[in-house]
Amino acid sequence: VKKKAVDLSEKLLRDNQARLEAGLLSSTEVRVTETQLMRNRQSLLSSRLDALRIEDEVRAALNLRNLPVGLYPVDRPATQAAVTENAADLLDKIYANDTQIGIEQASLEQNRYQLEQELNKQKTNLDLSLSYVLNGYSNSSFGGTADFSKSDLHGMNVTLTWKVPLGDQVTIENIQRKRLEQQQLSLQIEDRKSQLDVSFQSLLRSLSLIKKEKLTATAVSKLSKDQLRNEIERFKIGKSTSYRISQYQQDVVEAEQQEILIRIRQENIRVELLTLTGEFYEKYELNQQ
Repeated sequence: VKKKAVDLSEKLLRDNQARLEAGLLSSTEVRVTETQLMRNRQSLLSSRLDALRIEDEVRAALNLRNLPVGLYPVDRPATQAAVTENAADLLDKIYANDTQIGIEQASLEQNRYQLEQELNKQKTNLDLSLSYVLNGYSNSSFGGTADFSKSDLHGMNVTLTWKVPLGDQVTIENIQRKRLEQQQLSLQIEDRKSQLDVSFQSLLRSLSLIKKEKLTATAVSKLSKDQLRNEIERFKIGKSTSYRISQYQQDVVEAEQQEILIRIRQENIRVELLTLTGEFYEKYELNQQ
């Protein structure tokens, strides 16, 4: 945009200088055009310096000594404003990707396991044991084996023991504490989901508003260009001044810059959505490590 402004200012200056030589313009008009040209060149130089500064920052972040190709914003931001994926599915991805929710859910599962252990301590413990006694006797060392067949020497023993927890105050307090912790973790998870939902809905509303804002900015840019062309035609027949043309030229530059800024804001929102859903690295093919 700024390069176009410089080109237009240079063309206007050449036209004004030719008109000055022909006696159709005053030197003041030419000075105004020269001043506008210098301002546009200064603005273009500032933009190039900003691009080099960004290149240095990227080089430092990636630990590169040099970049083979200069890093300039040559790619136009995406013009698609609407989210094509279902909002409910996106929200589920956001919940699944959130680190805080993941930690709290893991803590909740651990709490449930510990609570189950404490509840088991309060249950009555039954222990049933069975034993069978087989006896025999004889006067000789090798004669007792035959007497094992006598049923009055046999016997079965059954033992049933149980343990009833009475007055175990420590276990009761642990159960109460675990249940309170469980409720607290559940509330924290729901609160975090509510925060993410609000952020998600805010981003969707912003995308919807940007769509309308882009239409308005495009209309303003087109109108500014039409006014500039008309003013140049009026200038050719001596009904306008170079000062008014420079004003309309500035309006065109500002309108085009506004369009670009709106697309950048839209792209930033889409990056935020990708970050929330965990698809940022996949989208831009970046290494998470």
